[in-house]
Amino acid sequence: MGGEVSTEGDLYSYGVLVLEMFTGRMPTDDMFKDGLNLHNFVKMALPKRLAQVVDLILLPREFEELGVATGVKMATEKDDNDNEIEVEETNNIEDSRHVDVDMQKCLLSILNKCFH
Repeated sequence: MGGEVSTEGDLYSYGVLVLEMFTGRMPTDDMFKDGLNLHNFVKMALPKRLAQVVDLILLPREFEELGVATGVKMATEKDDNDNEIEVEETNNIEDSRHVDVDMQKCLLSILNKCFH
């Protein structure tokens, strides 16, 4: 966006690309407004609501058949700057217990690396 090219900028952009791939959402998605962005959306959900942010296409079919993402409502949370923002809250998800433990560890490891 007109800034200087840097390794840090490239690394940040790569992290956003990884978040896009694993969430199936773009930073320009209509849900990202009022201080909510892709980065905060994922960060606020981890680790307890992993299934809420991961694109269902990445999960085993059994997980999808459990009706995990059947209902969506909005909830209010605070972002990194203590601003209240609305986020999607998916019904029928209690933690990520239906996701295979190894898959859960792998997904958390990858997504957490986007914040460091």
